[in-house]
Amino acid sequence: MKTIILYKSKYGSALKYAQWLADELGAELAETGTLKVSQLADYDRIILGGSVFASGIRGAQWLKKNYPQLRDKQVAVFAVGASPYEENAVEKVRQHALAPELTELPFFYLRGRLDEKGMTWPDRKLCGVIKTQLEKKPPDELVGWERALLEAYSPDSPAVLDWMSKDQLDPILEWAQGV
Repeated sequence: MKTIILYKSKYGSALKYAQWLADELGAELAETGTLKVSQLADYDRIILGGSVFASGIRGAQWLKKNYPQLRDKQVAVFAVGASPYEENAVEKVRQHALAPELTELPFFYLRGRLDEKGMTWPDRKLCGVIKTQLEKKPPDELVGWERALLEAYSPDSPAVLDWMSKDQLDPILEWAQGV
C-alpha cells in the first residue's frame, strides 16, 4: 500500500513521530499545509499526526475539511501530548478534536515532550496561569495532564521532559500492517 504520513506540529514532537513512522513504513512525509487533497489521490493509506493543545489536535481541521475526498482511503490519526496516557482523557481529546465526522477512525495517543523554554510566550504564560490554578487543587484530585504540568514546573525537574520513544509507534505499526 502506498502510504503518506501527514503531520502538523507546533514544537516538533508530532514531526519526530511522523518521521519515525515514515521511516518504519517506507512512507512519504508531508505537512498538512503544504499540499492539496488532490495530491493524495495515489495514496492508499493516510496517517495524520498532530500535537494536542487545548483538547484539539493540530491538523484535525484539515482532515475534517478534506475527509469527504479521502473516504475511500485507509485513514488513521495519532495525537501527541505531554500528558501520560489516561483512557478517559484521551477519549475526550478524540471526541473533541474529531467529532462528529471522524470519531470512528483508528486513533492513537503518543506521549511527547514538554520544554517550557522552547514555548512561545503566550503558551508559557497560559501554562503558568494553569499551574497557579492547579497548585490550589488537592493533589488527589489532579488528573494526568495536570500532574504532568506540575511535574514540569517542579524545582527538581529537568529543563526538558522527554517521553518520546519509538516503541510508542507499535500500535500504529500493527494497525498499518493489519490493514
